Amino acid sequence: MAFVYEEPVDNPFWMGDVSVPLSIVWSREGTAVGVAEMQPCPQADSTCTRYSPGEPFDLAVETTGGVFTDAGIGVGDRVAVSETHPG
Repeated sequence: MAFVYEEPVDNPFWMGDVSVPLSIVWSREGTAVGVAEMQPCPQADSTCTRYSPGEPFDLAVETTGGVFTDAGIGVGDRVAVSETHPG
């Protein structure tokens, strides 16, 4: 899932009511500013960990846990998202 922002933001992501781990990469102007492995949080409350790169970003992409880390993606890498259509 991709979250695209018209202006840079620095809002955290959290895993309330999510049952599987997810990888996330944040980028600004096409360059990764952070990567994290987010762990499930079965309850949706203030005890859930908040994940943030600690600086503004204009794109965040989530995928299956471990994908970005296993691929060696890190801060400074180029990030691009392209639109695909089924069929």
